[in-house]
Amino acid sequence: MKRIALLLTLVAFVLGVVSCGGPVNDAKKTLKLMKNLTTEINKAAEDGKITDKEAEKVNASMKKFKEYSENMEKKYEKNEEAEKQIEEYYEKNKKELDEVQEQFMEALGKLFNCEEGLDKIDLDW
Repeated sequence: MKRIALLLTLVAFVLGVVSCGGPVNDAKKTLKLMKNLTTEINKAAEDGKITDKEAEKVNASMKKFKEYSENMEKKYEKNEEAEKQIEEYYEKNKKELDEVQEQFMEALGKLFNCEEGLDKIDLDW
């Protein structure tokens, strides 16, 4: 449960603050990375067993997402104008943002319900 709470906090932060190529482009890239991660998680959890190959793909996607979010945090941490632009982008695209977040959370639920292989996923975020 603590890991899920930590993950939710990270997701909320990442979607609130963003990185390279301008704030709006960074917000778009964040959504894209989350979509990719969601896809990898869904593929891995599909049969309830996570193989080594599936775990590698999920871990690589998670790593990309984590590194990007850390870079965004540093880049925009004291830039109120950038934060405002990001907020405006997400307000304009609220439906897509909500869908991406919902799909991500559903995928995480499937991942944590796998019978085998969850231990292969690097959940140390």
